[in-house]
Amino acid sequence: MVSAAVSCPYCGAENTASLPDQTDVKEVTQSYRTGLRGKQNLVELTCSCGSHFGVTYE
Repeated sequence: MVSAAVSCPYCGAENTASLPDQTDVKEVTQSYRTGLRGKQNLVELTCSCGSHFGVTYE
């Protein structure tokens, strides 16, 4: 796993996403359906401001 810094789409705070090796952040998604565990190429994050968002990768 590699760590990638991403900004919260709601407040702009920097967060760390753990992604599989040899992948890059594709998009930080403000709107997505929560609870999609196992969805391919999506990591769900929670910001310190309490917002939930998704990070897609390729």
